[in-house]
Amino acid sequence: MPLQKLTELQNWTEETLSLKLADLRQEYLDARRNHMTQGLPNPTQLRYMRRDIARILTEQGRRSQN
Repeated sequence: MPLQKLTELQNWTEETLSLKLADLRQEYLDARRNHMTQGLPNPTQLRYMRRDIARILTEQGRRSQN
């Protein structure tokens, strides 16, 4: 379920990265809540969501250093 590779994220604008990060964080919280109450059919999707969030944060950090 990984959405973007780091090379794809480098082509996105800062605004797009911020919006996608907010969406992914909300989606992750909702999925985590559902997993605690009902269980998820594929619990590894939580791991993939965390990794996607980390990819975006890495790209934002890289841009802020330059």
